[in-house]
Amino acid sequence: MHYSHTGRKKVRRAKVSNAMNAKEFQQFYSRLNREQKEAVDSLDGPVMVVAGPGTGKTQVLILRTANIMLKGKAKPEEILALTFTDSGVSVMRERLISMLGQAAYHICISTFHSFCNEIIKENPDDFPQFFRKNLVDEISQVGIIEKVILNNNFKLLRPFGNNLMYAESLLNAFSDMKKEGVSPARLNEMVKQQEENFGIMEDLYNEKGPYKGKMKVKYRVLERDIEKNKEVVFAYKKYQEALLERGYDYDDIILCFIERLKSGNILLEKLQEKYRYIMADEHQDANQAQNMVIELLCSAEETPNIFVVGDEKQSIYRFQGANLANFLYFHTKFPMAKIITLKENYRSTQSILDAAGSVAKNNLRKLSGILTKEETGLFSQGIHPEKKVRVYAFKDTNLENYFVAKKIKKLIKSGVAPREISVLYRNNKDSVWIKDMLEKSGVACRVESDEDLLSGEEVRNLFRIMKAVSDFGNSENLSAILSIDFFGIPSLDAYKLIQPRQFLRHIKFNSIHDIMRSSKRMRDLGISKAIRISRAYGKLENLSRYVKDKSAPQALEAILRESGMLKHILLKDDYIERMARVGKLLQLSKRLSAENKYYSIGDFISHMELISAKNLKLRDVRLDIPKNAVRLMTAHRSKGLEFDYVFITGASYGHWGKRRDRKMLKLPLYENIGIGAQSNASYDAEDDERRLFYVALTRARKQVYISYPRLNYDGRELFPCQFITEISDESKEEGTSQIYEDSFARNYGVLFAEKKTPTVREEEKDFLRNIFQNRGLSPTALNNYISCPWKYFYNNLLQIPRAKTKHEMLGTAVHAALKDFFDVLRSKNEAQAGRDYLLECFEQALWKEPIGEHDFTESLEKGKESLARYYENYKDILYKNTVNEFGIKNILLADKVRITGKIDKIEILGNGEVNVVDYKTGKRKTRNALCGLTRNSTGNEKRQLVFYKILMDEMSQSAREKMGFKPIMVSGEIDFVEPEKRTGKLYKEKFVILEEEIRQLKDRILEVSDEILNFSFWERTCGDKGCEYCGMAEMMR
Repeated sequence: MHYSHTGRKKVRRAKVSNAMNAKEFQQFYSRLNREQKEAVDSLDGPVMVVAGPGTGKTQVLILRTANIMLKGKAKPEEILALTFTDSGVSVMRERLISMLGQAAYHICISTFHSFCNEIIKENPDDFPQFFRKNLVDEISQVGIIEKVILNNNFKLLRPFGNNLMYAESLLNAFSDMKKEGVSPARLNEMVKQQEENFGIMEDLYNEKGPYKGKMKVKYRVLERDIEKNKEVVFAYKKYQEALLERGYDYDDIILCFIERLKSGNILLEKLQEKYRYIMADEHQDANQAQNMVIELLCSAEETPNIFVVGDEKQSIYRFQGANLANFLYFHTKFPMAKIITLKENYRSTQSILDAAGSVAKNNLRKLSGILTKEETGLFSQGIHPEKKVRVYAFKDTNLENYFVAKKIKKLIKSGVAPREISVLYRNNKDSVWIKDMLEKSGVACRVESDEDLLSGEEVRNLFRIMKAVSDFGNSENLSAILSIDFFGIPSLDAYKLIQPRQFLRHIKFNSIHDIMRSSKRMRDLGISKAIRISRAYGKLENLSRYVKDKSAPQALEAILRESGMLKHILLKDDYIERMARVGKLLQLSKRLSAENKYYSIGDFISHMELISAKNLKLRDVRLDIPKNAVRLMTAHRSKGLEFDYVFITGASYGHWGKRRDRKMLKLPLYENIGIGAQSNASYDAEDDERRLFYVALTRARKQVYISYPRLNYDGRELFPCQFITEISDESKEEGTSQIYEDSFARNYGVLFAEKKTPTVREEEKDFLRNIFQNRGLSPTALNNYISCPWKYFYNNLLQIPRAKTKHEMLGTAVHAALKDFFDVLRSKNEAQAGRDYLLECFEQALWKEPIGEHDFTESLEKGKESLARYYENYKDILYKNTVNEFGIKNILLADKVRITGKIDKIEILGNGEVNVVDYKTGKRKTRNALCGLTRNSTGNEKRQLVFYKILMDEMSQSAREKMGFKPIMVSGEIDFVEPEKRTGKLYKEKFVILEEEIRQLKDRILEVSDEILNFSFWERTCGDKGCEYCGMAEMMR
């Protein structure tokens, strides 16, 4: 992995503008079409933009935002932009930053969930049910609902033969209800109304025939469903009660936010005053709860400044609660809203648009004629030559995949960039055989679908090693790891270890452990790598002893490092993605350990096994690493993306279209949102599938290939999906399949070939630069870089999996305790903010850390002793007017150089002057050492204070408003929380930051940023021969 430094660009130290000027705006504005200009100019009142694929809606949103600011309608922090995916947030923010500069950082761009979650965190008094509570994961939710079912006397929800048959259906129903803003109390009202309506039905009974006088079957079924729904109401109530004792689930975030705002408190007024302009992108994907968020934020005015963008033809997330009724909701709520339709498409050829349009017009439920006077198609403004959609039918799936690989190879050979080709499929599992054929054909590809984290090679190997170490005496677990490649054990040696009697009949030892711990026995068996195996066994044995009294994260990190797995991952071409997967597993162990002080590596293994047993998945990490490879994804995942060439695969009847979602529960909720047997489910589902096919077609700029097999893997005959037949004859043509079938017959061995995918050098530089630009440079990151560039690379940039040490967890808990203590002291509650309260805060904070039982006891004693002395020493001179753990983000020092930081405490002195305090746990340092003036001292502490001075000076207007004034940092202070061992005294060191120090550090930040952005450090070391980070770097190089 060698990076050259040609084309090096120096970081420009330039003033970053807060927004584009009128001239720049006019340049972009002049390129818009008439409807786009109308949307950009419609600043006041409710506006809906119906924007089909490729019509430039993102550009409209961005220019409208600029227009709002240029005309003085609102400040950046008074604009709220909501969307539905994290990727949508990233795209919008990136485009806004490129156009608006630093001002874009102060616009609130967020998903609905993230927005609500941030408000909840900022206003704990309004959401006490979330205070110090954690998000309950899926497996814990399953445990809660199973207990609810088993501990209550349900007649219908607990069938005799399978007590837990309804567990999954109930969890899905609860999620659906929360997405529709329906609480247990509201569901109870709905079921009561359902029962009342049933009671007044006039044709309940048969009036003639053999069943005269008996209730009609359909009504007996409905009656039973109503009784079942009563039990669902009770189960929902009990589930929520049990859930709130543990924490909350993902869907609770928006539901609780809505309920709080509905209760008529000052929080709603505060949000309405703050956000004067609201925009919602991809509004067709909104569910009812998300609509309620918008409605509440806009409820102060009859004609609020709300701007929504969407397209009914791309509404494909009904399984997440989105449906056309929610899209229509905006029009119903704001009948005076201006409706603008964007018709000019700048992506696809007219042939592709006509093909997609001919499919979409078959939808039975559509809003054309309600939102707009007539249904209109899209008109291509593209420059690509017209090519009809090409449809291929093949004998079976192997042939179909062979065609896809051959056609893609031909396109790449003709000069098409692999990243401009996408293969779309209906289900995640469809990718397996497509990817297999592409790799065997030598085509670089990348799967971008939601995959299971536990299916990754490195995660599976790590899990196997965890089991072997945790239960070290288990021969089966030890045997299972012998084939892991980085142990370097030859296959024959592994066979001899597992089945020794097959190679040496008269042996007197019984287990694999007996053999691996004895060099003589291994020699007797003819083991070729006895020394290597002995060393590996020794490492595993040491790990088994180490993990016994350690927390799960500490044990997991030790296994990762000491087993050799970390070094092995760093040698892989895709080390960034593999490291991210392992990191996610470590994060999960941290969260679970924080909830239970006695949580061991064995508990974590049991948790993972339970996830597999319940058929649950841990979603794999998705990194946007630019990679010149063919992109494989589901049609759902392709939403918002575009490619030159698109392959739609597996387009057979029943695979695309004619899919039924048969719900076991028939709730009145589903009648309202068009799900389940009581609605017109057949055409609802078919419309959904048709819109999904429409989305797949409209991802292409130049050409679409559709293929399907005539036989499935079982030899059953298949037919083309109905959407193929709905494409107009003028827009499609039949491809010649025979030439590919003949070629496959000659190359049938490709099915059994080794994968020969060329190594794709991921464009790591661009990816890592993006991380640097998005994450920014903090004081800790800067100090790490100055200490060792590779320490920064691994810990701050790449963020290799790492568990906190005991001392770090102690420090985190001390900081959290002091924050809580001074927050209460500031609120004038001096009676509460005493010594006992400080110690209680510390114990609660330490309990939340993923720390083992023994380390917890030791750290608790040490921390309480230090904090008790700290309180007694300073109790009479404590500053009460403080701001604690104040984050300052998105300060642009230069082009692509963003600094960020969190200040422990700001003491407000008066007249706008403040003293910045940085707590330090650990051994006290002298003033000279803090400044880096003594031997072996780094000066990190003083540098950190200067960094804070820069952040305070450059603070944004919104941050100043959050503080309530424009602060002037007149001094910085290092506050040692732990007393000196010898004297028992506590020390503080205060500094006045000089302008020359500020100038020097700014220059240093720019210099470091330049080195990071240009990878100038890549061939360097820090000079310490024992540096583990430089050692890892040398191995990678």
